[in-house]
Amino acid sequence: MKIMLVHNYYQQPGGEDVVFSAESSMLRNHGHQVVEYTDDNHRIDGMGHLVVASETVWSQSSQRRLRDVLTSEQPDMAHFHNTFPIISISTSTPKAANGTGRRNTEFMVVILIINT
Repeated sequence: MKIMLVHNYYQQPGGEDVVFSAESSMLRNHGHQVVEYTDDNHRIDGMGHLVVASETVWSQSSQRRLRDVLTSEQPDMAHFHNTFPIISISTSTPKAANGTGRRNTEFMVVILIINT
């Protein structure tokens, strides 16, 4: 199975980063093809407060980048770890997969919520 793992690294490494890495290794060790889509909160330093706020709620730029990866990689499922704040939860919606060129734009989406 081809699995896309989606993760947004914090500026300070933490447990979510460890879980992401461990899951990626475990899936590969069990014969799955893993595609990693990541971003990093260090990018916030170059953004204004309003841009960060809007990207947190609905990130069109992350949707475009994710759509490009979906188009080229065609995963069977996507597992979202941390999307806060740069990737945005908006990337896990069906709209994010539209326009990928897939005959069937449906694929399994798993969202892992650690911090509540």
